Amino acid sequence: MLLSLAVRYRAAAGAVALITAAASGCGPDNEGINAGECRNGIDEDRDGRMDCADTDCAGSPDCAEPSESTPDARDDSSPVADWDLPEVGTDTGGDTAVRYSKTASWLQVAAGIEHTCALRGHHTMACFGRPPTALPDEDVTAGLDGTYGLVGSGQGFSCAIDSLDRARDGIVACWGAPTYEATQPPAGGFTSIALGYSHGCAQASDGSMGCWGWAGHEATTPPRERVLDYDLGYHFGCAVLEGGALTCWGKDLFNGNVDPPSGTYAAVDVGAMFGCALATIPGPAVCWGDDGLGQATPPTDEFTSISLGAGHGCGIRPDSSVVCWGDDVRGQASPPDSDGWVALSAGAHHTCAIDDEGWLACWGWNESERSQPPE
Repeated sequence: MLLSLAVRYRAAAGAVALITAAASGCGPDNEGINAGECRNGIDEDRDGRMDCADTDCAGSPDCAEPSESTPDARDDSSPVADWDLPEVGTDTGGDTAVRYSKTASWLQVAAGIEHTCALRGHHTMACFGRPPTALPDEDVTAGLDGTYGLVGSGQGFSCAIDSLDRARDGIVACWGAPTYEATQPPAGGFTSIALGYSHGCAQASDGSMGCWGWAGHEATTPPRERVLDYDLGYHFGCAVLEGGALTCWGKDLFNGNVDPPSGTYAAVDVGAMFGCALATIPGPAVCWGDDGLGQATPPTDEFTSISLGAGHGCGIRPDSSVVCWGDDVRGQASPPDSDGWVALSAGAHHTCAIDDEGWLACWGWNESERSQPPE
């Protein structure tokens, strides 16, 4: 998910859940004030121009062209590169290739904004694309033994849940860019987590939630009721309450992103500026929010799961085939014409999936090899 831009997974017993998300998010409603605002695909000041196409971003390092002195984007020791993420809907020469792993050993995958993480069959993790792609440092993951239960990806910071003990909630550990204190999760134990552009939320087994990071527009103020499912986007979040109703909180992007439809639902996923929910599983997707690229207008198919990116969405049908909709200028909405898919994750501009034999496939934008699975 980031995302979609925000990525959420529930911790599995006997393992660790790793989540990575976008810490480059923006606070004030003006383009280019904060780091990353000229490359995040969001029109902060709503003037119809995004990222480097907005004159507010003139001179921003986000819009600087790479040079010989620019750190290698695949060097985990260098800062997160921030000079060439195009805005949503800008055609940079789309990539329609589908790239496959060389081995059938993958359990789970999470595509983010600029990199991807995936979980192998022996519960070790591999990440590829722009940093942060390294495993967490020992000083922030005390008690974690290097095996993982679930993975997630985004940009700027990562978080992991220690869930090795079946009888206890897991401990959240985060690392990466400390924008808006996004790497400072609350103490305590949690069973699930969701990360947005620069904030995160986690839920404990008793249903209580704790959030951290950028708190503007009450982005870190989730509902007090127990929730069944939840996800985070660009400074906002949405959840399915225990009775099935949808609720959203945080930044109003003036496109209906925090105004979900009425009714009862079983699952929700959030993209950069839109959301989708399933009333039943399987069932059709109902979406709301930004629809400038058709991302909030899904096909009428039924889905067993959905995942949303910056300007596109994908879902797995009951026959295990994948269908996508919305922005496809980089091929992120052009999945393989095959079935057998059991896991799916839509990143900002690329998408990855795993089939029932353990093969990992990615399609869409491959800058920095973010959609190139490792061995």
